Amino acid sequence: MKPSRLALCCLGLMSLSSPMAGLAQNTATTDPVGFMSVNIAPGNGSTTRALTLLSAPLLTSATKADRETPADGAITGVISSLTSNTLTNTSAAWTAGELSGVATPKVLRILSGAAEGRTFLLSTTVQNSATTVTLHTTETTDLTTLGIATGANGDRYQIFDCDTISTFFGDISLIVKNNNPDLADNVLLFVGGAWSTYYFHVTNNRWTRRSLGNPDATNQAIKPEAGLMFNRLGSAPMALSITGSVPMTKRADVVKSSGVTFLGTHWPVDSTLATSGIQSIPGWTSNASLNSADQVQLFISGGWRKYWHDGTNWRRSALGSPISDNETIPAGAAIMINKVNASGSDTLLTKNRPF
Repeated sequence: MKPSRLALCCLGLMSLSSPMAGLAQNTATTDPVGFMSVNIAPGNGSTTRALTLLSAPLLTSATKADRETPADGAITGVISSLTSNTLTNTSAAWTAGELSGVATPKVLRILSGAAEGRTFLLSTTVQNSATTVTLHTTETTDLTTLGIATGANGDRYQIFDCDTISTFFGDISLIVKNNNPDLADNVLLFVGGAWSTYYFHVTNNRWTRRSLGNPDATNQAIKPEAGLMFNRLGSAPMALSITGSVPMTKRADVVKSSGVTFLGTHWPVDSTLATSGIQSIPGWTSNASLNSADQVQLFISGGWRKYWHDGTNWRRSALGSPISDNETIPAGAAIMINKVNASGSDTLLTKNRPF
């Protein structure tokens, strides 16, 4: 994704009318491209914060360090061979190291076969060669277990730019900055099974993780499927403009076997709980009782709402347990999944594209 821009006026959530209208005629040679804008709720500027859940359901094919010029070699191609943590295309002709920049991380998405929709962050410490890329150490999946086809008729892949916290927010002019995170706008990411808080440190002039020593977070990667929380202290209206291409593969996002998984929306269109596919996650527990079921939380109208699936319908934790199949999950938002009932291993949220 190209660097996002924070706009002064709240533009509202905008449809990708032109590219989406052409999806029926699109021949898959070029993914439709467009933009959307997500409003960020304002605080009061001094004591009260407002929370907004964000994601970026648009992609940009891999670029060079300028994030404008296309990267060299076969950004889309066929997987010749693999190991547990490497993928090779013998005819890729990539420029060594170009896909491994610390400030310009990349992700590789599988476009076909048994692992279609899986997305992997590429290493920024092990440099890519002309033919091989290595997965980031945070990716613990053994590629050899995913049924990925290799060789002349191997599965296809595409490499995309991966946002960092600095490129995701781009223009920081409207962000409240301070050396004290309690007096600044905060960004929350769910990293390594725990929440981490980030803010813009004035003296260091960079994004910083809230931790001892104010560690540099400029290049903290934000994968395309990730959700974010923006905890806004500032009172000025603000909107996040997002540009890129529409994902044309199904989604296949990892859901932890127990506890919290925080995911963004996958496409630039609204969905509902009923169409989310969450209730079909392998190992998902539906139950007539909220306390015995796995749960989903959405942030709606300034507050958290909790939902569960009773085996037939989604219901909201509220008086009368109203059926909530049609509860909207807005494009550009995020969802919190809570596996209350532990299953044996991490599973996948899979769903075919909705258009």
